[in-house]
Amino acid sequence: MPSRFLQKQRARYGQFGVASVLFAVLMFGGLYLADVGKRLQRNMELDHTAQRFLIAMLDGETAVRGYAITGNETFLEPYHTSFTRADDLLARILRMIPPKLGTHFDAAGLSRLVARRQETLARTIDLRQIGPEQAHAYISANEGKLIMDEIRRQVRDIEDAVEAENARLGQRLNFSLTFIAPAIALLTLVMLVLAVLQTRAMRRTLTIAQRAERQAERRGEELAALSEMADELHAASDRGETYRIISHHGARLLPDVTVELFVYNHSRDQLRRATSWGGGDALDTMFPPADCWAIRKGKPQINHVGRSVRCDHLPDTGVALCVPITARGQTVGMLAISGGEADSLEADGETRRTAVTLSEQVALALVNLDLRERLENQALRDTLTNLYNRRYLDEASERELNRADRLETALSIIAIDIDHFKRFNDQHGHAAGDEVLKRVSAYLMEGCRATDLVCRLGGEELLIMLPDTDLDGAIAMAEKLRDDVSHLRIRWHSGELPPVTVSMGVACYPHHARKFAVLHSLADEALYRAKQNGRNRVCVWTPRDRAGESRAAAVPIEAKAP
Repeated sequence: MPSRFLQKQRARYGQFGVASVLFAVLMFGGLYLADVGKRLQRNMELDHTAQRFLIAMLDGETAVRGYAITGNETFLEPYHTSFTRADDLLARILRMIPPKLGTHFDAAGLSRLVARRQETLARTIDLRQIGPEQAHAYISANEGKLIMDEIRRQVRDIEDAVEAENARLGQRLNFSLTFIAPAIALLTLVMLVLAVLQTRAMRRTLTIAQRAERQAERRGEELAALSEMADELHAASDRGETYRIISHHGARLLPDVTVELFVYNHSRDQLRRATSWGGGDALDTMFPPADCWAIRKGKPQINHVGRSVRCDHLPDTGVALCVPITARGQTVGMLAISGGEADSLEADGETRRTAVTLSEQVALALVNLDLRERLENQALRDTLTNLYNRRYLDEASERELNRADRLETALSIIAIDIDHFKRFNDQHGHAAGDEVLKRVSAYLMEGCRATDLVCRLGGEELLIMLPDTDLDGAIAMAEKLRDDVSHLRIRWHSGELPPVTVSMGVACYPHHARKFAVLHSLADEALYRAKQNGRNRVCVWTPRDRAGESRAAAVPIEAKAP
């Protein structure tokens, strides 16, 4: 009995000893593994925080570069939030770095670099408000790039130090597992569980980093495309080139959807399709603005099938997005987007965000194009009558004479003067005289062909250039226009102005002269003779052999001057 008892006791003591050793090993291993796991977790958070810090810096830099390129202040919206986030992340990094890792980089130096980079970006914004050239020159000096490169290097130092410490911890962990595994399988199971958890965490971190990297690359590509498009739009000479540039770069920015650009017509009562890409032409070419909810609300409208609120210009198939194109408080058009993933068209979707950015760039281009066309029109047209001015006549006359000479065709001109125009101004006021000028000019333009050129030279002096028109054709045209004007009735205030008549002088190339200045002078002489002979008539310039005789012959007409 005693021997069995002793044996049992010994067995129990042995089991207790084994259990104690196993427990001690388990406890030691658990504590050691917990410490290793905690350090790995800390290092993982430190690495992740460093990556988020660098991304925040890049977001702020990207926002400032976008503003420097386009001058659009909406690009600055993420600027302040990015650097506030960067400062918070940097403070977290400095708190999280253990003493061993702190020897691998200069914490104070990194803080100074961040402050310097913020100063250079603020300087870029100030210079861009002065002008794009100053901002681009400052950026080209590469001061900001050198600072950013040093920030990246220090962040890499942190990441390298974290990676090295993780490698050392891994080596110790492997050694411990080799020693503990034969003693207890539970330790291995614990390590496996920890490994699985760590792997999942690392995968999540990697996914976040990859997603952030893809977004940064996408934003960089968008900014490059927008910058290139802005340069080309600035150099575009007409609407055709402008729409082709928008279509080309729009296909780069929104490659997986169908996009159609609609702009207002001149009367602003219809939206017409200007261009499309990605398989467009699915919608009507023209529709009233009231059919689009995005135009009516002034903000993007998502259109779902079967919803009560859906744009009438869209077919009732599939999800579509309408984005208004607005600049300086005025809506100038609309982007209609369909196809692709429905989620990307929602409020936080990538396609929607890109479409809104594109609409802002297109809005600036269309507004600038309208402004340039108005300025060009003002430079070439008379502001009162909308007729071409003398400057345009000088350019067009040389071009048309060269064409007539090359094609061996005739070209005629009609010099026109409104009879007794001074009397209208004296008796009824200059406002009435202006109304007479506008109405007579409008009648002349309506009565001429699309190829004819009607100009106002000054005061009541007008001129019509008739390409491909011989002398007989010019006389017939002049008589018709004179007769039309004589029947014109102009209401003024509560009454009616006296009848308006015009006198005309006709000269023809090459019948009378081969130079436009001479031809114009001869038409003026014929006009002068028409006024001498009683006004309200057409005279054709005719040379005389004898000096001193009249140089113009009147075309017989029945109407007489009033």
